[in-house]
Amino acid sequence: MMREILNEILSELNKIRERVDKLFEESPLIKETSPICSNIIETEDEIKIICEIPGVKKEDIRISIYDDNLEISVRKKEEKLKEGAKYLAKEIKYGEFRRKIKLPTKVDAEKAKASYNNGILEITLPKLEKIKGFEIKIE
Repeated sequence: MMREILNEILSELNKIRERVDKLFEESPLIKETSPICSNIIETEDEIKIICEIPGVKKEDIRISIYDDNLEISVRKKEEKLKEGAKYLAKEIKYGEFRRKIKLPTKVDAEKAKASYNNGILEITLPKLEKIKGFEIKIE
């Protein structure tokens, strides 16, 4: 009897936590946080971004470049529990996530490439070629 009451209380507390988490995710006043972890590597010719995004299909990942920003959007869908099943712990985040990365230099977006394998997203952004110098002739 006590165990059932305790389980009900814990279930209600979990629902409240989920609602509070949702409020924080949707609030424009709260600093954007993202479960998308990344390494950003710069070489002379390119910017490489490597992100951990486990548990999603590549169709649920969108990559956009605008101005000097790269944005990664992910939709992680929650699987439904079988009838009669319940969570004993629920730590995996589901929903829509975004990660905005300020690029340190201009890139050639049309030549950008991305691959996704075993939960790792790898984006290669070639840098725009710089004009090394140009002489202007006087007419």
